[in-house]
Amino acid sequence: MTPRQFQIEFERSASYIDEVKNDSIRIISDDVNYYLNEALHVFVTNKLKVEQGRSGLKRSQRELDEIRELVVKNTVLSKDNALSTTSYSVYTLPTDYLFLLGSSTITTHCEVQNTYSNRMYGTDKLGEILSDTHYGTKYNSPVADLASNKLYIYRNSSFTIDSVLLDYVKDYTRIDVINDENTELNESTHKDIVQLAVTIFQNSISSGKFRETVEKNILTKQIKSN
Repeated sequence: MTPRQFQIEFERSASYIDEVKNDSIRIISDDVNYYLNEALHVFVTNKLKVEQGRSGLKRSQRELDEIRELVVKNTVLSKDNALSTTSYSVYTLPTDYLFLLGSSTITTHCEVQNTYSNRMYGTDKLGEILSDTHYGTKYNSPVADLASNKLYIYRNSSFTIDSVLLDYVKDYTRIDVINDENTELNESTHKDIVQLAVTIFQNSISSGKFRETVEKNILTKQIKSN
């Protein structure tokens, strides 16, 4: 769908809602933008949820396939030399980074270079893992930690870190029916996004949040005009 087609489909589906049907609520383009992008956010977030498998938490490949336009693989990260120390190397995440799928490190050990998957840990477990002689960072299984927009790769004297690769989901383009800007998600997902947007819109009406938002917007415009 084009942005205009998104708008038409949203308005058509929303026209069956009682408050819209009896003209007690009028839909404007700003509303269409808001609810389409709320739905887009929910749609992408739901695809990134993890499920429990035999080997632990994993993401369904079928779910990821539905947002494949957002998946970026094997991106070489830039090293932040100012933050790196003898214990770890720090790498800056891409500016369009949204969600981590996986990371790997190219290490050199005994003059042999190879690529290995990183082991990710939260900050709360990091100290315990790094101090453990068995589970600590290794050339063939580097320990990594994600903090803010940085990826920390921990090392020891037995190996060097040559570069770090990232698989991630990038941030998505918002739908803008006013400025004709569209999402990059595959067209096969568009009807689901519209229906989700209408559901969120209807729930907003039922809960009274839509009225509250409209009243706040009117008040804001009145204040700005005075």
